[in-house]
Amino acid sequence: MTGTYLDKVYSANSTDLRPFYAQWAQSYEGNDYVTLLRIAAALARHVKDLSIPILNYGCGTGISGQAFQEAEFLTIDVVDISGEMVDVAAQKKGLSTLGGVCARNRTGRDNEGL
Repeated sequence: MTGTYLDKVYSANSTDLRPFYAQWAQSYEGNDYVTLLRIAAALARHVKDLSIPILNYGCGTGISGQAFQEAEFLTIDVVDISGEMVDVAAQKKGLSTLGGVCARNRTGRDNEGL
């Protein structure tokens, strides 16, 4: 992981970390996240119906949603407190961004107090 942003997040004296994640959104995926693939595959082995919706809360840029797709889940809904992270996730084929839940309100502005 990019130590710069992760270090900033862990050492923040603020309860609002959205600015850190907003800056991190464009470079977040420069790492190898094989654990996500393992988790999605493990879940798929124990679920009978892969068409059940998966809610990926805290989706970041959507790479975990892609892992669920690789495990053959059919419906992956993604949300995050960072609108910038959701914007990156929205560019990925097959992920449904739930903009009205948590990450963005119906006006398209970030929700306050998250």
